[in-house]
Amino acid sequence: MRRLVGVELARFRSSRVVLAVLVVAVVAAGLFAFRTAYDSRPFSRAEVATARAQASMAAEAKRGDVKECLADPATMLGPGATASDCRADLVPQTTDFLTRAPLRLRVVMQNNGLHLAVLVLVLLVVAGAAFAGSDWASRSLRNQLLAESRRTRVWLAKAAAVSLGSLVIAALALAVFWVPLRIIAAERGLSVTAGSLVVWHIVRTLVLAAVAPVGAYALAMLFRSTVGAVGLVFGVSLAAEVLLGPLPVRGTGWLTPSHNVFAWLLGSTHYFDASLRCGGPDCKIRVLDMWPAGAVLAVVTAVVMALSWADFRRRDVP
Repeated sequence: MRRLVGVELARFRSSRVVLAVLVVAVVAAGLFAFRTAYDSRPFSRAEVATARAQASMAAEAKRGDVKECLADPATMLGPGATASDCRADLVPQTTDFLTRAPLRLRVVMQNNGLHLAVLVLVLLVVAGAAFAGSDWASRSLRNQLLAESRRTRVWLAKAAAVSLGSLVIAALALAVFWVPLRIIAAERGLSVTAGSLVVWHIVRTLVLAAVAPVGAYALAMLFRSTVGAVGLVFGVSLAAEVLLGPLPVRGTGWLTPSHNVFAWLLGSTHYFDASLRCGGPDCKIRVLDMWPAGAVLAVVTAVVMALSWADFRRRDVP
């Protein structure tokens, strides 16, 4: 079995689609890291001087409003306001013109970190489906079964190769993104107290990166087509976003694939459940935690894998 997995890993590594996925994932991670670091760079002296000048000009323009406020603070600012509130509320400060936020790992995880994780997962899903679909398209699977006739071993070896190969690609992409940002945060003297949250986010991303492509591989083995498998994955995801809301069943928002993926990657997520019928939009906001989301993803993947394995064992291979 180990030799068979090694052979499939070599085939996975040599696939042009997989190589393209690796390049795109690593390059995208580098661009995400550069953009994140650049958008959170410290302010230069010139930027601070410009902000001070803008604040001074704005203060001059607000002089009339400040005088009016000092005469009657309650009318200008509302009940309970005092004269000391006038300048603080009406006169812009230098910091108001320095809008760039510093590098915070928690915020990065919830924005660019999440976007990169989703992008890498999408690419790996395509790679997993293409790995199986190429065997059917080239009709090379018959020759492979001549060398190893036990179909279960062949199916499992391919699944293991997809999982291990995808795990390596995801690990490389995440390292290209997170390692430079961690170093930059330390050099800038910023707090890294959210480091444990990031570590667990990376772990959850790697777990999903090892499982999701196997689900796509299983679909491609079941439908014997890369296009069919990829189209079904993204078609179902899109249809769930649109069709679950109008159903007569209430509280179906947690079944949406994107909600479960986000909840797993971030630890929890808030989502809008359009299927609920209640008084206002706030009552339709729900929280989906990591473990229920992970259970949904695991069950769906297990069912697809079981159907694919059973079909591969029985159907003829052309």
